[in-house]
Amino acid sequence: IFVLCIGFGNDYLIQDLDADDFRITPIFLSRNLFEKEHNIGIVYYKLLIQELLDVDYVFHIDADCVVVSDLSGVFQHKPKYLGAVIDRLHTDYYNMGNVLFHLDSLRKLKNYVPYAFSHDLDDWQIDEYNELHSPPYLYEQDILNYLFRGRIEAIPYGYNVLVNLYPKEDEAIWMRKYHKLPATEDIKIVHFAGMG
Repeated sequence: IFVLCIGFGNDYLIQDLDADDFRITPIFLSRNLFEKEHNIGIVYYKLLIQELLDVDYVFHIDADCVVVSDLSGVFQHKPKYLGAVIDRLHTDYYNMGNVLFHLDSLRKLKNYVPYAFSHDLDDWQIDEYNELHSPPYLYEQDILNYLFRGRIEAIPYGYNVLVNLYPKEDEAIWMRKYHKLPATEDIKIVHFAGMG
């Protein structure tokens, strides 16, 4: 498990969280590269994940999630760039809370990182994107959907079960789209997105 630690450098405290069946590897950054007036910048680290980790595939899990079952099956999927759960109501839009990234492929894209950042990762140009696509609704999620439109591969709904965003009345729409509700044993991650 990789944990991004911004402005925090105590390796010993991180190591204390290790267990017999997993190890936590911290990624230390001295400052938040995306700190802005309203401090929404943390979510944009998903756009830099291929620069932070030296692995081929990684499954990013949002902080507002609870893992309830074994996730190892997600790595059976091998997306060309990234895999995510299709939005419950919008068939051409993906929820980017939990994303399977093929980092090796992303590193080979010449226009991916520079699209949002300068080469030294210091000059934040996300504002330019947001001005062109105003108003930004879900920030990095909108950007990933925009950049990879038609190239995102669907992973099973159980890897990102949103529990609060859709009212009961939308159940019929979901049933028409997926033809059945997810079985309890298929639920891997419960995502409490937007709950304050």
